[in-house]
Order: sequence, then structure tokens, then C-alpha cells
Amino acid sequence: MSEFKPDMSAYSDMKLADIERAIRNGEDPSDISAMANSLDYARLDDKPSKEAVDRLAAETKKQIIQRETRSRDRKEESDDISWINEKNRVFNQKIARFYDKYTKEIRENLERGTAL
Repeated sequence: MSEFKPDMSAYSDMKLADIERAIRNGEDPSDISAMANSLDYARLDDKPSKEAVDRLAAETKKQIIQRETRSRDRKEESDDISWINEKNRVFNQKIARFYDKYTKEIRENLERGTAL
């Protein structure tokens, strides 16, 4: 939505029309809050252009696709489940990071069944 910029020329044209309407109705055109609270502020003919609606629809579809393709949680590729909960899994990863180089041979022997 940060890419959307307002159409300042259309805005200034509408603002001038509102000021002219206020002058015709005998109101003070410098009182913006009175103009905003009037019943004419939300007109039925005040609709966005087809291009603006299409642009908003395209941006919304782009955001939906972006949300679907982005994944926050990282999937574990490990087949070896040696943990009972998330805290234990993190602890086992820390232990493995420091001691795997020393216990590699022992683990391989246990898996083969040739441990002493």
C-alpha cells in the first residue's frame, strides 16, 4: 500500500467544488470541519475510478500471494527424533553442536549394533 499515491489534482478539484457549494449555501468555506460534517460530504456520486479499484484489487492479490508463499516456521528435515518437547529439542541441538565430533563414533556403533 506504500506505493499508492493520492490523486492530488482530483482532490483539489473536489475541494474547490466543496468550497463553491459552501459559498452557495451561505456557509463559511474556511470552516473545513463544518464541511466535513455536512450531509454533502459523502455523496453517492463520489466513487473511485475503475483504474483505482483495479489497482487496489491487483495490490490485494499480490499481498495474498506473498502471504501464501512466505513461511515463518522452518521445517525440520531431520529423521532422527531424539527429543520429547521443543525445549528438549533446542537443548539437544546445543549439546550436538559442541559434542557431536566426540560422540560420532559411539553413535555409529550403537546404530550398527556393534557397540561394546
